Amino acid sequence: MKTVCIMCPVGCELTVEKVGNEIKVTGNSCVRGETYGKSELTNPMRMVTALIQTKKGVLPVKTTNLVPKNKIKDVLAEIEKVFVNSATPRLQTFFITTSPAFALLTKTFSISAKTSLIL
Repeated sequence: MKTVCIMCPVGCELTVEKVGNEIKVTGNSCVRGETYGKSELTNPMRMVTALIQTKKGVLPVKTTNLVPKNKIKDVLAEIEKVFVNSATPRLQTFFITTSPAFALLTKTFSISAKTSLIL
C-alpha cells in the first residue's frame, strides 16, 4: 500500500507491506511515519469534523478522539440528528467526545456545560 504520512509537515511517501506476520514501512524519515504507516494498514483512524444545526444557523463540531475510518459514516449520521435549540456564540466549537464504547454506536447525545457532545 502506498500512502502519504500526515504526522508532520514533511509528508513522506510511504510504502507499507505485510510480509508474513511483520508490517514493513519504507519511505519514512522518522519513527512517527513508521507508526502511522502500520496504523493505516491495520486500523486507520481519523478526526471527524462536521456542522450541526442550531437555532441561529450552523455550529462546527469535531471529535476529541480519533474514530475508526470505517465508523466515520456512522458518526456523521448521528451528528446529523443533532439540533441545538439554543443561541450559541458564533465562533464556538463543540467537541464530540467518542468513548471507547462508541464501537457499539450508542445513540445518546448530551451537551455539557463545557460544550461537549458526548457520543
